[in-house]
Amino acid sequence: MSYLGPKAIGDFADSSLVTLTGTQTLTNKTVSSLGVTGNATFDDNSKAIFGAGSDLQIYHDGLNSYIDDQGTGRIYIRASDQLRLQASDGGNYALFAANGAAQFYYANSEKLATTSTGVDVTGTVTAQALDLATNNPRIRFDDSDTSNNGEITLDNTAFRIEADEDNAVASSTIQLRVDGDTKVTVDASGNLDATGNITLDSTDAKIDLKSGATGTTGALRWMFNSTSVPYADLSLPYDTRATVGLLLRSNNGYPITIDGGNGVIFKEDSTTETMRITTSGLEVTGHVEAKGVEETVYSLGTTSGTITPNFTNGAIQKITLNGNLTFSAFTSPVAGQSITLIIDTNGTGRTLTSTMKFAGGTKTMSTTDTIDVMTVLYDGTNYLANYVTDFS
Repeated sequence: MSYLGPKAIGDFADSSLVTLTGTQTLTNKTVSSLGVTGNATFDDNSKAIFGAGSDLQIYHDGLNSYIDDQGTGRIYIRASDQLRLQASDGGNYALFAANGAAQFYYANSEKLATTSTGVDVTGTVTAQALDLATNNPRIRFDDSDTSNNGEITLDNTAFRIEADEDNAVASSTIQLRVDGDTKVTVDASGNLDATGNITLDSTDAKIDLKSGATGTTGALRWMFNSTSVPYADLSLPYDTRATVGLLLRSNNGYPITIDGGNGVIFKEDSTTETMRITTSGLEVTGHVEAKGVEETVYSLGTTSGTITPNFTNGAIQKITLNGNLTFSAFTSPVAGQSITLIIDTNGTGRTLTSTMKFAGGTKTMSTTDTIDVMTVLYDGTNYLANYVTDFS
């Protein structure tokens, strides 16, 4: 039924077929189907209501506009190609492509987009925390200007910080900076440059320096032990190639070499040896100048008979006699060694028997209770002796 006259819509029953032209007002009417050509106008707070329980409402309250889902279930906004949320001037808030990326904008400038592998962010990310809960999590940094890159990676065995993994830029480094200054730098050769002090604060703190694959712990160990007897230990116990010993190097060679088999060797340059400390004592090549040298007097005790003083006990030794004395040699003599022997006769009638060569011929011991002094020099073949008696 069509009606084109002035009769009001209220004169028709609900669900009647009505064709209306012009501007019409419908109040509290229910129709099964409504087709509108032109605008459907709703006053403020008048709602387009959908659902038997007024589940979905669209309206304007005079200040703001609302799409209000009041019912059960979800609200779906669907698009076959792309869904756009835009400002009134056409600027984008967000774009959603069917089976594709979701793009989010700030001031109509894209800042975040989803991809098939994650998200791409343009600009700065500010977060209170970043939790990467996955297998082998990784953060990668790519510099678009230089093609340099860096990564922070955690796998089953290691936490790694990597610089220029693709070797795109020569001489890349890893730097640790504090207060705007670089404090630690690691370069492509593995060199570490640190500004400031390195403190190892633990019991039995140590630094192991390992060269290549040889050695189980390190070629050089520097350790401080405090568990029992405090000591500092610089040692070479871990590398079978360390056959020469510990070399303390300068620009002019190796002035100090510490070798377990040959002692401590001091050199003037890379080849000229000046001094050596061995199990036998000190060997010096050249002139020795000493000031304020103090010599310990080693006591041979109270004895008699044959003695063979050992030079390693000192160059000045003292003996108190309780009988006659026989003295013809040192223990393990080395050419150039000399000993001054202080003899307390500790009685009368003592005698000295010796095959040494004495200045002025054979010498005899004091026959009184007094002090004698015997000085002996070994030249590699002969014992050359000087004997002075009666220090009383």
